[in-house]
Amino acid sequence: MANLTRITRFGMVNAYLVREDDGFTVVDTMIPNSAKSIVKAAERAGVPIVRIGSLEVIAGPGHTPGHIALLDSRDRTLLCGDVFSTLGGVATSARVNPRFPLPTLATWHRPTELESSRRLRDLEPARLASGHGKVVDSPVEAMDAAIRRAGG
Repeated sequence: MANLTRITRFGMVNAYLVREDDGFTVVDTMIPNSAKSIVKAAERAGVPIVRIGSLEVIAGPGHTPGHIALLDSRDRTLLCGDVFSTLGGVATSARVNPRFPLPTLATWHRPTELESSRRLRDLEPARLASGHGKVVDSPVEAMDAAIRRAGG
């Protein structure tokens, strides 16, 4: 995960710094008052933040109408936002995860979210970096199981 730095607040809300040739791309600014955590992580890395990069934008509506995911084509890391969460196990926000229900409870349209889950799984990511929980290596089987649990 040389290109990815996870920044977490309260162990359950994430933002990421994706290393680029000329700095970092910031993905998700977390919750109010998180700027200090993000800037501190960037300063530790010694490179200024630049909001450009090598990430492919992928539509992932469902959690919100305009929700997106980002795929780092260099190492196949999928920054999926809230399409999946990994806190308490990999789960799609199309179905309530009793271990961490917050993403589903805030989801705009669950059938659309399930379709986005399938589309992101089809990318066969090497790593899954979600808005909630740890980064998961080799996540495809866990993504499949989450989609099945959600009725897909």
